[in-house]
Amino acid sequence: MQIRRQDVPSDDGPTSGPELMALLQAAAGDGRTVRLGYVDANGVYTRHVVVPESVRHGQLTAVDGAAPRRFALHRVTTAELAD
Repeated sequence: MQIRRQDVPSDDGPTSGPELMALLQAAAGDGRTVRLGYVDANGVYTRHVVVPESVRHGQLTAVDGAAPRRFALHRVTTAELAD
C-alpha cells in the first residue's frame, strides 16, 4: 500500500489525511516498517525508513535508524509499508 500526499495525479488514486493516519497507526500497532518521503522546513526532500511508535497531535514519532524522531505529518509526502 502506498499513500501519496501531493497534488500530482497518481495511478494509486486519491489519498487523504485519514488514509495516511490509518496506515501509520496500523504500522505502529503492528511494529511494521514504513518508507516515508518527507519535506523539511527548508523544502529539502528526504526519504526515511522508520518504525512508527505513535501518531498524534499532528506528529509521527518513529525510530529512524537507532534514534527516535518526530515527523510533522503535514510534511510527509509519501508513506508505504516497507515489509
